[in-house]
Amino acid sequence: MAETNQIIEVKAAVRRFSTPEMGVITALDGVSLSVQSNEFITLLGPSGCGKTTFLRCISGFEELDEGQIFIDGVSMKGIPAHKRPVNTVFQNYALFPHLSISNNVGYSLDIRGVSKKERNQRVADVLDMVDLTGMERRMPHQLSGGQQQRVALARAIINRPKLLLLDEPLSALDHNLRQAMRLELKNLQHRLGISFIFVTHDQDEALTMSDRIVVLNGGHIQQIGVPTEIYDHPVNRFVAEFIGESNIFKGTVCSTENGFLEIEMDNGIRMKAINQGLSVGQSAELMIRPEHLQLVTDISRPDLPQISGILKQVVFVGVDYHLIVHLNDKTALKVIVRDSERQAVNNLQLGKKITFSYSLKTPHIITSGLQ
Repeated sequence: MAETNQIIEVKAAVRRFSTPEMGVITALDGVSLSVQSNEFITLLGPSGCGKTTFLRCISGFEELDEGQIFIDGVSMKGIPAHKRPVNTVFQNYALFPHLSISNNVGYSLDIRGVSKKERNQRVADVLDMVDLTGMERRMPHQLSGGQQQRVALARAIINRPKLLLLDEPLSALDHNLRQAMRLELKNLQHRLGISFIFVTHDQDEALTMSDRIVVLNGGHIQQIGVPTEIYDHPVNRFVAEFIGESNIFKGTVCSTENGFLEIEMDNGIRMKAINQGLSVGQSAELMIRPEHLQLVTDISRPDLPQISGILKQVVFVGVDYHLIVHLNDKTALKVIVRDSERQAVNNLQLGKKITFSYSLKTPHIITSGLQ
């Protein structure tokens, strides 16, 4: 990131809602977050985890019950949404169906009394930025879903906000268009040089677009980190299972030596990993990603640790093969093998023993953390 100055700081945010049953739901429970200028932050988590509530509190559509929000050093307490230096792109885009694209984008400038010359120039500039030049006179229903999303983005950035909030803006698009729009959004953020806070429950979007990911569950932040940190070193089981596919085994440390440890799983199988400060006799959970297991062949490195089981299922998914292997207690082990190893996969037989090797650097010991 080019700049490191802080654009937003949220301190111990709490937001509660009453239920029809006269109960109370705490959507945000002491959440704190700092966002730097020109940073792309993604709020990631399952439905009901608090991410949209968090976004709405920042935008001013919801008021905190406790805590503080500062934008560019200024407290937002009591400041309504329309006076905050942020804009929001909603999931349904919320375009005016009776207005042209030009008038949709320029609407906020019109109500602020910006001169016609400046208004038209700024509309032209942002439409060019989102690649919609020449479509100024079209109506929203005459655009594709991706084009409508660009209109919503143009309308949000025309006021030059310090912070752009995006509430699952890609969820209504088909798979291929979503992938294309991820790149466009990231490129747009760099061109604008402003901070984005992006809400999604799609882990692929979070991993491919974010400078940092904030994983939420149950109104708590579970982990904050760059995508590789979140993926390779989850702090607890929830993050490990929510981000990507994972094999997680419970066991007990049975030996430690030369910076490595060996864990005997509850199913009797032993696996090795880099020691993260554990001692013999301690309980531990070990995670290894399916793609970190390699088929053992004649040319495999004999010095790498191995794990074996019975092959139960092989599924081809385009660029990978997904294998399900049963260990000695029928625990399922998930393995992902690249299509480049098609010949080796074709030689496998269901019901037969299969062996995989792994680097000692790839297993991760899950430490304690919020669940």
